[in-house]
Amino acid sequence: MTIWKHWSVRLLVVPLLVLSALVIALHESPVDRAVLSLFYDPDTRTFPARYHWFFTIIVHEVMKIAVIVVGVLALGVCLAGLGRPRFALQQKLKAWHRPALLVALAIAIGPALVGWLKSISPRHCPWDLQLYGGTQPWVSLWDPLPEGAKPGKCFPGGHASGGYALVSLWFATRPTHPQLARKLLAFALAYGTFMGLARCAMGAHFPSHICASLLVVWAVCVLLARLVYPAALCAQPANACNRA
Repeated sequence: MTIWKHWSVRLLVVPLLVLSALVIALHESPVDRAVLSLFYDPDTRTFPARYHWFFTIIVHEVMKIAVIVVGVLALGVCLAGLGRPRFALQQKLKAWHRPALLVALAIAIGPALVGWLKSISPRHCPWDLQLYGGTQPWVSLWDPLPEGAKPGKCFPGGHASGGYALVSLWFATRPTHPQLARKLLAFALAYGTFMGLARCAMGAHFPSHICASLLVVWAVCVLLARLVYPAALCAQPANACNRA
């Protein structure tokens, strides 16, 4: 087995290194601030989309609820597959017990971990910064906050983590339905990115915050797959990465 074929390299180490580099590049270059400037009105010193109904209701509430519904459905499939099957449908659901458990856990744990990291983060939201009408200075990732400044608690991006948790659907389906899995992965990445960029438009996060959210959730999905559904790591149920 070459190093590249090992699941930990292909699905954990390389993606996390790439995403980490992207987070640093976005934050330390002018890109983060340039993107936020597209949504900022210097005349009113506000983000006009911050209180728009589409962003506050559809994106912030409805799209988040949709992810929760997926998690509840996955939990239902997982529970229905427990025990001795008595019906044909239960027999089919039993085959999806582990993939469904993976999805349910990822949707619960991924955003929760991101939320905890936010709660201890010193980084501020864009709308709190002096650059965008706030009171706090912009600070590099490598520098501490100025003396007396309160922690911003705004990194990584919490809202996007719910959408990105749907990448667990890719892990859940890739051993048995690889074509569907690729479509689900594209959908999950698009869904989470849209939720994240919508929060950028509202002034809540920088693009680097969104990438950091994907980094955390991806790591959670890989580690959960290793624990509850290892077949997803090499997409070969016969091997199931048992020797990895």
